[in-house]
Amino acid sequence: MRRGGQNKRNGCVEEQRRIDSFETKYSSFMLDGFKMLPFQRDDDSIIVSGTRIQLSFMYNAAGLVPFFLCPVCNARVRFLYLPAFACRRCSQLNYKCQQLTKGTFQELIQLPDQLEVERPVQSWIDADDYELPRPRYMHKKRFTQYQKRFEKHKQRFIERDLKFYFRVLGNSGFWDEFSDLIDEAWDDD
Repeated sequence: MRRGGQNKRNGCVEEQRRIDSFETKYSSFMLDGFKMLPFQRDDDSIIVSGTRIQLSFMYNAAGLVPFFLCPVCNARVRFLYLPAFACRRCSQLNYKCQQLTKGTFQELIQLPDQLEVERPVQSWIDADDYELPRPRYMHKKRFTQYQKRFEKHKQRFIERDLKFYFRVLGNSGFWDEFSDLIDEAWDDD
């Protein structure tokens, strides 16, 4: 069974600069907040930094909507990624969630960011009491699935830390007292 994380050699879409076909109605593309990339527009194409990019139009409820035709593969796409002005596939980019290996601590850390909710305290070591808040937009059933996954990963992280402490401390008397305290804490929950 594949568990994700096989695409780590490629770049991430979220980290790349891109141009949006919906901005072709203006005279320049907005990059990184305030930086502008000017272009010249013809009827069915635009010229950006000396590169001609064909446009394709589609009718929907909003009216006539422009899309780019990728200069490499000729696919109709909304975004082209810089510096090559190519689509996501031609630029060999994928999403962060495609690079995460499921069931790892990295997934636990990024889950609050994925759901766009507040992260716990500064350190995940102090996050034993952290409850994952439900975003307003998310259905309760779907959130319950995220919550179970989050709790499972948190439990694995705590167990992994305990195994590490056991390995470091060995069979000293301190470890016996420490494990008794941990057992009491688990019994209280």
